Amino acid sequence: MTANARGSLAGFKVPGLTEYMAGPYCRLALADMSAEVSKIERQGRGKGGRSFSSWSSRRDILAENNRATVMERAGFDYDTLSAINPRPIYASLSDVGSDGPYREKGGFDPIAQAMVGLCT
Repeated sequence: MTANARGSLAGFKVPGLTEYMAGPYCRLALADMSAEVSKIERQGRGKGGRSFSSWSSRRDILAENNRATVMERAGFDYDTLSAINPRPIYASLSDVGSDGPYREKGGFDPIAQAMVGLCT
C-alpha cells in the first residue's frame, strides 16, 4: 500500500484487549485495512495484560478474546461501552461462545477442535 493509499477502515480507532492467536490476528487484519490499532493490557501482568484503559468516544472498534465474563466484570461489555459511545463495533472472539455451559471457561483452537471431534 502506498503512503497515500487509505484502506476501508482508515480513521477507525481499535483498542485491542486480546491475547494469544485469534485476537492479535484480528487486530492485524484491522490494521491491514488502515485502522489505528492499539494494545491495552492489565497493569503488572506482562503479556497477559497490563492495564485496561478507559473507553472514550474516540474509540470505534473494540476487539477482545477473553472468557465471556471478563469484559463484563471489567466494565467493558457492549452495553456499558455503547452507553458512552452509541456506535461501537464490538468484535468478541471466543472458542466456546458467550453463553452456554462453557461460557466461563477459556480455550484455544486445539481445545475447540478436540471438543467437536476434529482431532483424531
